[in-house]
Amino acid sequence: MPKIRQQHPEAIPNKSYKISCTQLQSVEKHASALKLLEEARAKAQYAFEDAEEDLQEEYGKAGATLEKLVQNFSPPATPSKPQRSRGGNSTVVVVVPGGQVDLSKIVITGTSPTKAAHQSPAPRSFYIVYHGRDGGQGLFDSWKGREGHDGPDSLCDGYEHRLNRKFSSLKQAQTFYQECLDSGVLDLLRGPPTESEVFIIVKGGEPGVYTKRLTLLIDGLAWRGGVVMVGTGTRRQAEVQFRQWQTAGQTEVLCANGPARDF
Repeated sequence: MPKIRQQHPEAIPNKSYKISCTQLQSVEKHASALKLLEEARAKAQYAFEDAEEDLQEEYGKAGATLEKLVQNFSPPATPSKPQRSRGGNSTVVVVVPGGQVDLSKIVITGTSPTKAAHQSPAPRSFYIVYHGRDGGQGLFDSWKGREGHDGPDSLCDGYEHRLNRKFSSLKQAQTFYQECLDSGVLDLLRGPPTESEVFIIVKGGEPGVYTKRLTLLIDGLAWRGGVVMVGTGTRRQAEVQFRQWQTAGQTEVLCANGPARDF
């Protein structure tokens, strides 16, 4: 009679445990890859928005130059045939369509005033530094700082964790900066980033959980102010807390291009 092979009682649980560990490692690997992709997408969008601002600025400069050229351009005068008017020794030259005039006998007695060409001012750019070197922040009307004062160049150039955006509208830049100031977003971003920080947007362009500051600003807040909480822990813990606020009806989506927000 053939022997029946008996399996050790702990064999099945151990095998199941190994399968679970393998699945968990696979999930963590995919989650890590997704996190890197989200960060890369945010950086690409950041670069695209910056390039779009540069393009708009160059278009503005080109338009101003073209307008100046058009205003300074004078079409050639239509030649006319000189004719003396009848009566006496008058030397008044009569205008004849298609005629010619002899200008060699014209005596210049003075310079005629010329109308100053209207020049459109070159488009200006404004900058918000949300986080710069040594925690520097602010709203600036030029990239280079003035004597005795830091500018975006000294706060951002060569700094890995810089967070800044260029604006073509002073009003929009002032609105966004004031919102971030009033809502406490600038306070949350003043210090250097840490690996354990997790942001929860309760009210903003896209409420949710964020672990990267750049993604927080671009996707979550659309560079504007919002109701944001920060904590130290895991993303899963933050998502549990966010769902509690969401269930309680405390979260709110704010229009990215809406009017100024009060906090």
